[in-house]
Amino acid sequence: MVSQAQNQSPKSEFPNTDFQVAAAESLPFVEDASVDMVVAGQAAHWFKHDVVFPELARILRKGGTLAFWGYKDHVYIGYPKASNLVQKYFYGSDPLRNLGPYWEPGRFMVRNKLREIKPPEDLYEDITRIEYEPNPERANGGEGTLFMSKKMTLVQSKDYVRTASSFHEWERKHPQHKSRKSGGTGDVVDWMYDEMSEAEGWQDDDMEVNLEWGSAIILARRK
Repeated sequence: MVSQAQNQSPKSEFPNTDFQVAAAESLPFVEDASVDMVVAGQAAHWFKHDVVFPELARILRKGGTLAFWGYKDHVYIGYPKASNLVQKYFYGSDPLRNLGPYWEPGRFMVRNKLREIKPPEDLYEDITRIEYEPNPERANGGEGTLFMSKKMTLVQSKDYVRTASSFHEWERKHPQHKSRKSGGTGDVVDWMYDEMSEAEGWQDDDMEVNLEWGSAIILARRK
């Protein structure tokens, strides 16, 4: 990821941009009260919060912004049966037919829209939460403020599911089950889409679907 960021942000165009590999809980190369804003995207559920909040408070200027955001499972707008099957396959307990056993523990924090993550009030103020919970029945019809939506073909949405950390672990545990696109007889994502297609009457993998994600943003200012 650092290599990609460096390639996309060459020093000739972005001379004030730098990239470091470090734990959020320890940033010794950042001076005290020197940062205007700290952002963590789809990462805050990994942090040790009793350590990270004081460290980020150390580097933030007074009034500086803390912004954590994350997103959970996608839904298929107009296809509630398919959306329910995502939950079945993502969180069922069958180690062959489901991805549930392979999520990292913090995943359940993401599913709960980061509500367990609470900036300490002795260090931060103006603490604000912005959430969205999709409604698979209609676009932008959920509760809260929509931030993440995308139109994809079914093939593209399959590829998206295969980026999940739980799928990578499932794949490592079941090397004999290869995806059809790679010449195998099918993997857990193929099986999921088989059931979704049967439930919703999907027949064309190139058909487009609208996806929305449940999401959460946590905002706060350094006291």
